[in-house]
Amino acid sequence: MAKAKIVIGDKTYTINFEEFLIDEANLDDLLCRQPEDHGRYCRIAALAKAKVERLEYGLEELEANLDTAIRDAKNKAKGKEGEEKLTEGRIKQLIISNPTRLAKINELLEAKEQHEIAMAAREASAQKKDCLISIGANRRAQYDSELSIKSKKK
Repeated sequence: MAKAKIVIGDKTYTINFEEFLIDEANLDDLLCRQPEDHGRYCRIAALAKAKVERLEYGLEELEANLDTAIRDAKNKAKGKEGEEKLTEGRIKQLIISNPTRLAKINELLEAKEQHEIAMAAREASAQKKDCLISIGANRRAQYDSELSIKSKKK
């Protein structure tokens, strides 16, 4: 089964999707561990979302700084021979094709992918909880009916 690594800062969180399997022979332990496990997945998802938001802000800031730098360079070059006319479209093109910006976009896309994986793990954990509760309730009902049958036999 698959594993995913979510990198946030200098920490790496591993999501092992086998953890979402239910071993009915180990139901009590799974029920006891579920709140802690679910809390961990919620925390990872929240950290991944915060990382995405920080990267989006950083990208916006970089784009604004690039725009300012390009316009400043244009103003310094005014009146020089061979000066390229910078239109808004050309400024946008220079910003879009900036290698630093492209690297930031790739980093942001990777962070968004990790966030989606973390959200899927959080959802799987919530569904696991529902399954554990259903299995527990079914077992209790089965146990109660077996007790009822035994008491009727006496």
